[in-house]
Amino acid sequence: MTRESTLDFLAQYCGWNSYAEFLNGENPKIESGFADVKVLNAERDLREGDVVRLIWHPSRVCEIKYLGDNRWKVIYSEGTRIAVGDTFNCSVIMSGEPLYVDNLVHDGKASGVYVCGRRNGVHFTIQGSSVHDS
Repeated sequence: MTRESTLDFLAQYCGWNSYAEFLNGENPKIESGFADVKVLNAERDLREGDVVRLIWHPSRVCEIKYLGDNRWKVIYSEGTRIAVGDTFNCSVIMSGEPLYVDNLVHDGKASGVYVCGRRNGVHFTIQGSSVHDS
């Protein structure tokens, strides 16, 4: 007969916390894998001048213009600390996941890494052009 500790070890190896979790049909806690969400890769999917609209909870809206080379400029902002004129680096945006922007320049000062939608993620749409662009 197999010991419970051995079954727990095998279940943990496969991503569950215990053999009991496996038996209960709970989903494993997988730490790595391919993203099964809508993904926007800036270099692959966009051209300079394309505008992306970001939305996250609660009532945050931001439109960003792609400058090329994974650089962005904020052209519209509502309900967020990121402001019109801010710039940052970001190569990938994943719908429903937090957005990490690097080298954020806010009010003319380098501010480092900023996270949007930490709890519920961001959602995006690619816009043709924006009335907010200047």
